[in-house]
Amino acid sequence: MRMDQIHHFLNIVQTHSITQAATQLHISPQGLSRSIASLEKTCGIVLFTRTNLGMTLTDKGQQFAEIAGSLWEAYSEFEQSVAKLAQGVEQGGGSSLELLASPIITISNFLPAILQELSEAFPSLRVDVFELNSFEMAEAALCLSAEQLDRSVMLATIPEYRMDSYLPEDRFVLHPLVEFSMSALMNKSHPLASRRYVTRAELAQEKLVCFNEPVIEEIVHHMLDEYGEPQFVFKGSTSSLIERFPDAISLSGNISLTHRKEGAVCIPIQDSIKTFIVAVTGRSTTALPRQVVGHIKHLFHESHSSEELSHTS
Repeated sequence: MRMDQIHHFLNIVQTHSITQAATQLHISPQGLSRSIASLEKTCGIVLFTRTNLGMTLTDKGQQFAEIAGSLWEAYSEFEQSVAKLAQGVEQGGGSSLELLASPIITISNFLPAILQELSEAFPSLRVDVFELNSFEMAEAALCLSAEQLDRSVMLATIPEYRMDSYLPEDRFVLHPLVEFSMSALMNKSHPLASRRYVTRAELAQEKLVCFNEPVIEEIVHHMLDEYGEPQFVFKGSTSSLIERFPDAISLSGNISLTHRKEGAVCIPIQDSIKTFIVAVTGRSTTALPRQVVGHIKHLFHESHSSEELSHTS
């Protein structure tokens, strides 16, 4: 029996719905169902029955919920106490953290904001930043020891269709921070610039500029695969689009656009692919990485609320 299973169980008790609970927990309904099935098997108790009103506790499930609620409350207090203890150690001990970030993070204005947030929260914490694309990051994560995971946070860019297969090992936890879709950035003089949206089929006929990052390039290929090979005319920083390729369309994950040029428009792709920025930590890690993720998640949430993350801003 694991504490994450208890957390899953209590969320279903609160929502009476696998789907709603899965949304709150940022996991798939299938994954949540497997978690509950495993918990029931471990305990030897049938916890829920499905009714017209949703997921309803059995009699034993109701008794289990009372015990689980007390356990989760105690565990939360324990985590908070450890977090305070760890923060005191970090502030006084000059510890270090490795922050592995995908290129879409390092080129945006979020990296300085993240580092500023962490410097204020942990004045004596040294943060070493390493840029890795998300595929390299997954390979590197598999090689990390438990001790290294205790001092690591990874910020990966993952398309929706890879979420279930990205670092599936039990020793990792994925914390979704924000989702975005691929967008089309083009010169105002481009024939498609007046459109409310463009489709994959239309983009497949255009000259394309792609941000030079393997994950983003894979997403573009995935979107346009049924129409043949994309017509790339440039791969690299998209900031030079207007000057160098005014007749081309740039496809990228446009979050926090720091390189938006005057005279450019950003148009949604009607049948785009959802992509997530995800923080990855070890499952059995110290309080520090979880605290760091909490601060980063808050930062992303605040920025999203103020529409800094909007790809149509």
